[in-house]
Amino acid sequence: MNLITLREYQILPPRKDKTLNEIERKSVDILKSLKLEEADQKLHQRLQDEGILTIDENKQGLRIKAESHIGVAQFSNFSVTIIPKFSNIGRLVELIDYVYDLDLEVFPESETEFLGEKNMLSEIIISTFVKHTEKLLKRGMVRSYTNHQSNSPFLRGKLIFQQQIINDSKTKLEFACEHDEFEYDNLENQILLYCLERCYYITINNDRKKEIRRMMGLLEGLVNHKEISSDDLKMINYNQMNQHYKKVHELCKLIVNSIRITDFYEQKSRFVNSFFVDMNAVFEKFVFKLFHKYYPLPSKEQQRYASWEIESSGKKYNIIPDILIYDKNRYEIETIIDTKYKDDLSESDRFQIAFYIRDYDKMKGYAILPKTQDSKLQTLKATRQNIEIKICFIDIDEVLTLIYSKDNHKDKIKNLLLELIPIN
Repeated sequence: MNLITLREYQILPPRKDKTLNEIERKSVDILKSLKLEEADQKLHQRLQDEGILTIDENKQGLRIKAESHIGVAQFSNFSVTIIPKFSNIGRLVELIDYVYDLDLEVFPESETEFLGEKNMLSEIIISTFVKHTEKLLKRGMVRSYTNHQSNSPFLRGKLIFQQQIINDSKTKLEFACEHDEFEYDNLENQILLYCLERCYYITINNDRKKEIRRMMGLLEGLVNHKEISSDDLKMINYNQMNQHYKKVHELCKLIVNSIRITDFYEQKSRFVNSFFVDMNAVFEKFVFKLFHKYYPLPSKEQQRYASWEIESSGKKYNIIPDILIYDKNRYEIETIIDTKYKDDLSESDRFQIAFYIRDYDKMKGYAILPKTQDSKLQTLKATRQNIEIKICFIDIDEVLTLIYSKDNHKDKIKNLLLELIPIN
């Protein structure tokens, strides 16, 4: 199998003369001899539609363009691995663990070396999910009442009069019944079964496959197969009966969103073992969690407000700034923050943030980006509108070091945030 490795936002072969490392040069050489098979077209179209990966064919072979997702896509004759641009894979595991509070396990060095960067993230997430699911099954699955309607030779539950009239007219000697059964076939457990099936195809660890297959066997006689989407995960209301599912379902969210394939049960294994994580979403949640936990003023995440309205229909369109900082009384908006997981702002990014500033009647807004070696603090001024955008950078590795240190560095993190966005 040919292996192609590139970083987020990278294009191979590059459009301009750029210095490539050994792995990238090897990938460029491989791309010259590759083509997309007919069986790969659907997977490529899905990845392109999701804004994950674009592949162009020309006389020189293939050209691949990555976006903000990291992960692995398996094609017929090659696989594409997108690795982090701003942090190594070990730090990435810490970042995702902190953002989603998943209790991700740390693999022993021997297994990490075997997996390499190609599959380590997905394997860590899957291994953690499997272990949490195993604990859940030992504790006991939740059961709930499910409504059933059926024709029965004896009366069970209550009679459905309208259906019974139809039965009588057809001289059908059965009762039209409606009854509740206390069973395991509920959304909580359907989510588990679906994600176990997904993980079975994604993992490359044979022992893990056996463990997943065993747990699937426990569920399959009790739980029906159901296509699960991110909307299904939002429908769960946690209470005393199902609270122990919450941590496992958080992992399920990450697995379900790893690539949003909606027709899983109709796909071949090659199509479903692609696994991606959207670093835009991870970085946004990371920055918000830092401000929410350590910044002296209160904050809110992803606030939707109607800013445009179509006169003829009355339909409204929302603007969605990433983070809003309020005053101590949570009444006035003090600061508007937009996060961008990239090394610079595009023209559309600048216009977007400028619109937020004007819409909230402010004079200044902030863009927070991950810090790199080339990062430089900048201030963009729209002189005719008298507004400005402060571009600042956060060092992911530095903050994670402070967070995962044995010592308490709460004040240091707070001061880092205050350096980014001072309080007036």
